[in-house]
Amino acid sequence: CPKDFINVIEDARIEKLMKRKYPGLRKSFAGGYAELNAQDFFGLGGDDLTEYSLIDRINLHFKVGATALIPFVENEKVFVTRTEEAETFAEVLQIALDVYNFSKKEKQQEQVANVELPENQTTQGGGSMTQDWGDDTEEGFDEDQPQEDGTGEGQQHGPSQQPQASDDVGDDDGDDEAGETSKTQDAFDRAAEKLTGRSYGSTYYVEIPDAVVLEDYVADWTEVHDWIDSQALDAERYVDVDELCEAFLAAFDDDLVRVVVLTGAGRAFSAGADLKTMGTVTAPARHGLNGLLNAIIDCPKPVIVAANGLGAGIGTTILGLGDMSFVAEGARFRCPFSALGLTAEAGSTYTFPRLMGYQRAAWVLMSSEWITAEECVEYGLAMASFPADIFMSKVMERAKTLAELPLVSLMQTKALLMAPRRAELKQAVLEEGKGLARLSGGPANREAIAAFREKRAPNFV
Repeated sequence: CPKDFINVIEDARIEKLMKRKYPGLRKSFAGGYAELNAQDFFGLGGDDLTEYSLIDRINLHFKVGATALIPFVENEKVFVTRTEEAETFAEVLQIALDVYNFSKKEKQQEQVANVELPENQTTQGGGSMTQDWGDDTEEGFDEDQPQEDGTGEGQQHGPSQQPQASDDVGDDDGDDEAGETSKTQDAFDRAAEKLTGRSYGSTYYVEIPDAVVLEDYVADWTEVHDWIDSQALDAERYVDVDELCEAFLAAFDDDLVRVVVLTGAGRAFSAGADLKTMGTVTAPARHGLNGLLNAIIDCPKPVIVAANGLGAGIGTTILGLGDMSFVAEGARFRCPFSALGLTAEAGSTYTFPRLMGYQRAAWVLMSSEWITAEECVEYGLAMASFPADIFMSKVMERAKTLAELPLVSLMQTKALLMAPRRAELKQAVLEEGKGLARLSGGPANREAIAAFREKRAPNFV
């Protein structure tokens, strides 16, 4: 059968599975299809829907059915139900083939009836819900053979003879030469091509492998917050800023320390500030965030930042403070400041443009979008990425290479590298701190924190 038939049934199945897993998508799908229909993406143009083929009406039922009453006769409704209940790609292929054969036989029976009627009469009733198939008829068609009734019964193939994509279905050189395709799917594809300006050529149909974990790609707000809670990224696992600052200060004069490696203790590198405590009263800090950042900037020995996993907030911006930074393959990084109603920190407004160029820096710091480990390397934010299972061993190899060299040489070279940029970098840290102080507790920041605590999307409008 034509590939359009498979596209229609598979669209319905995939969208059903997505909406089942992420109920919040229901509104997005409904609104999106309503907008596309308003722009005539389906090529309806006010036509009588009863004149559309079965596959077109199935397509419209699942895409714009919420805003249009799509008509079906009784023996067609079975296909709608089967499409609603389809769980596997094999079922999709079977339903697509059954719909095609059912529609084709309906048309053939109508043609036979038209031949037997007087010239001035035509069939009445169900014939209005079929589309012109051209002159092609199935050779050897026998009215005594079992007919399709939408249930799959009476078919000549059993469970072990389900159609394969390379055989009975999806063959552009096969049955669809009879002229039957999905008008609505064709119209949608043409309209989409105008938006993208490209054509994707041949289509291949494959089942999504079990190895693909949809949760890695799509998540609603509740699941994001539940994941954070389940990973125990709570107060017990947040490193005290003062303690980390003092560790850097201690390394200044410790002759046994030749290279400082900063990494994470768990699966994440750093999830940033603890949003659950943001806005609450805490004990005064001895050094504070600015003290820590200045300690890193002033550290006279090589500093390696080893981001072993997810990095958010300072878990991303601190990459710019390392003399060398490495990231684990598969890790993701984000500067969520705009989404929190705040501004950048850790000297990133100074380091990022110099490492990755102004425009990329502006996007990363302003958009609150995630970037991958590979993008960190491509942008110049990290020196290299290594597989997670050997990440620290690879990082420590680099640290060992430096540690085996004369410390006095390392410190002199770093001093020369930092001399022209230290004052400007510290000034950036100072100005960022002032900006954070101005925005912290403001309307946008309060809404972001409230949304986080209430496990919902923020509303900044």
